[in-house]
Amino acid sequence: MDIAIVLAVLAGVIVLFVTEKLSADVVALGGLLVLLVTGVLTTSEALAGFSSTSLISIAFLFVVGDAVFRSGLADAIAERIFRVAGQTERRLLIVLCASVALLSAFISSTGVVALMLPAVISLAGRLRLPPSRLLIPLAFSSLFGGTITLIGTPPNLIV
Repeated sequence: MDIAIVLAVLAGVIVLFVTEKLSADVVALGGLLVLLVTGVLTTSEALAGFSSTSLISIAFLFVVGDAVFRSGLADAIAERIFRVAGQTERRLLIVLCASVALLSAFISSTGVVALMLPAVISLAGRLRLPPSRLLIPLAFSSLFGGTITLIGTPPNLIV
């Protein structure tokens, strides 16, 4: 019976993720709650994922990112990058990608993204660009930079 419940929950969660009828967090927690209420998972099994040090680290990085934004550090970083790169999108991307890749080589790529995310959104606003034009290169540069050294990417730290 547990297999049928798990398959039904899995199918329902996939449909809700694809259709985006509800936000992803509500769908994920709802699926977990259904498995808990039906007895497929015990309380300790259901809550075990929330005690993951990786999850806690990433959650705190969002807090750090918000603090960077509220403290004005994001604007200071954006101003410095803007001064070096100028107002052309191409130069901005080169400077941004190079600096993010370099930082990601020695600092966790997740931390670099959390630090730079508010600054990049600020830069996009200054240049009247959609943030995605800068955020996607930010993500790729961070991933690339993280592979340069062993300490640059979270999976290497976990192992």
